[in-house]
Amino acid sequence: MSYPSSELHRDSAGRYIAGMKRPTDRTRPRRSRQRSNEQALSRRLVEVQEQERTLIARELHDQIGQTLSAVKVNLEAIHREVDDPSLLGRVTEAIAAVRRAVEQVQTLSFELRPSLLDDLGLAAAVDAYVRRQTEAAGLSLGLAIAVDGDLSKDVEAACFRILQEAVTNVVRHAKARRLEIDLRASGSSLRLTVRDDGVGFDSRSLQSTAPAERRLGLVGMSERAQYVGGALEIDSRPGAGTVVRARFGVRASGRGSG
Repeated sequence: MSYPSSELHRDSAGRYIAGMKRPTDRTRPRRSRQRSNEQALSRRLVEVQEQERTLIARELHDQIGQTLSAVKVNLEAIHREVDDPSLLGRVTEAIAAVRRAVEQVQTLSFELRPSLLDDLGLAAAVDAYVRRQTEAAGLSLGLAIAVDGDLSKDVEAACFRILQEAVTNVVRHAKARRLEIDLRASGSSLRLTVRDDGVGFDSRSLQSTAPAERRLGLVGMSERAQYVGGALEIDSRPGAGTVVRARFGVRASGRGSG
């Protein structure tokens, strides 16, 4: 192993001071291999997470969702045959409760992994998700999507998850009135822009002042982009809203494979 050694430097007054040399280059290949292994592990964890999300979303939709729908149909049939006013009221309440449960299961399934992402691709999933979220939050929406052709599954998943986190931050924290989404593929790149007119934040001090959940969400967006060779940029100032920009390389579609 190679150890660092001392060398002389001049300080601001021109005096020589002793310092330590940087570690020699022998340690760099090892650090590089370690980083590469860590990145490969992180990518694999993300892949497994997406597979688990897909499985759970399908189970929620196909099993629990369908069972609740069957219960609702039966309750509605009973409602039509009941004459007792007191019993009729209880059946009505039960139907409303089951209806809410069905909607909650559908929402949870969609947020875990929208089937549109696998069946129809990124553009359809983004359109449906953004409209659903802005309608529920009462936000004005500007939406522009220009994505022709197929994208690889990993790029689609990364882009959708970044969009999902960015929109969630707007709904929970931004106090915005308007949300603008621009998703377009041009040449060999895919670009996503999420812009809001909310309260904004000081991006420089975010790591020390924001709640842990939000810090981790922003870090997660950046890592998602990096895992597929993309990049993420967040531009925000207090009172000036926030802009999230993500850029990805476009590769051949992997949908339907594996």
